[in-house]
Amino acid sequence: MTFIKRFLQITDRGIRLNDKHISWPIIRDADLEGLHPSTTQKTWATTDVPVDSKPLDARFDEQSQTLSVNWHDTPGLPKSSQYNLKTLSEAFSSRPWQTFPPHIPAAKPWSVKEFTNNSQHFDVAELYESPSMLLKALTQLHERGLIFINNVPTEDTTDAGCGLRRMAESLFGELRNTFYGQTWDVRALGGQSRNVAYTGLDLKYHMDLLYFESPPRFQFLHSLKALTKEKSPQGHSLFLDSYKAAEELSHQSQQLLRSVPIVYEYDNDNHHYIHSHPVLQEFGSNLQSVNYSPPFQSPHQPFIAELEPETQVKYLNALREWNNLLDRQDLNLETRLSEGDCVVFDNRRVLHARRAFDEQGGQDEIVRWLKGTYVDGDAIWDRWRVVKESQ
Repeated sequence: MTFIKRFLQITDRGIRLNDKHISWPIIRDADLEGLHPSTTQKTWATTDVPVDSKPLDARFDEQSQTLSVNWHDTPGLPKSSQYNLKTLSEAFSSRPWQTFPPHIPAAKPWSVKEFTNNSQHFDVAELYESPSMLLKALTQLHERGLIFINNVPTEDTTDAGCGLRRMAESLFGELRNTFYGQTWDVRALGGQSRNVAYTGLDLKYHMDLLYFESPPRFQFLHSLKALTKEKSPQGHSLFLDSYKAAEELSHQSQQLLRSVPIVYEYDNDNHHYIHSHPVLQEFGSNLQSVNYSPPFQSPHQPFIAELEPETQVKYLNALREWNNLLDRQDLNLETRLSEGDCVVFDNRRVLHARRAFDEQGGQDEIVRWLKGTYVDGDAIWDRWRVVKESQ
């Protein structure tokens, strides 16, 4: 059995499609008729397909671009199958799997100038009303790792009814629960603070919850109470694309920061979390995430201590080179979050920081108040694919 076209060959062993050979058992297993009509799950396992599967006959219709195959009878499997050639070609392409996450717009690292010229702010009402605008926001979030949403309601400040919860759950996905709760408040607590974020102190660049095995991918911060403009730049928020910073590192520093994990630890308030991550975490040859949070580094770093003395020095110099990049003005995006503004960012990519501010207002007055939540990557990646497919 042989059929040859420029882009398709049908042989006894299988088909060659765009220079990729696909054997008959793999083709038979790919029959979409094998998906349950309501659950869309496969009704057989790959191991149910005989490894010596071959068709009785196979035909290609050029007008409909359809491959039709009649099979030898096998219990539990269809006797005939039809495949759209374009669908088959896309399904067997590994290209979408060469970046992380798969089937999502690729990251576009940015400097401040690049972000300012290629991004926009979004009004929350537009995101509710326009699927195309929501897709644009989700696409920017994946490409740049950072979006700003305006006019998120601030009237209800409770965890159960706040505007942040309603918006995040409606538009982006289910909230991730942590020991802080599903939502949490960032405001100065004075001597009661269990976290530097709950003070008015300068908060350097960091990422959240790196002492988790799987830190949350996306973070939302909604401004409920903002410092007056007269107090600027007190309390300003800063953001930096770590993917861009990683591009600026020397080759030796990149290699060291990929290979040696840093231990992160939180041992406080009846909780003890501990885990390790390299600064640069890769998927194939591309970055999957960056992990950097000096306030939560453990004082004990066994992976660094195990290096040869001269390599320890090289590693510390690599960390210093990395940290120096975070001071570059062209990489630091600084902004004042007004009341109702919500920033959404990739917590495994975009570093965030805050300038110090005077905690003292009037009696019992809260001068700066953010409400936050986390959403896992899978939830937001799912949302992008669904909205994209609906367009």
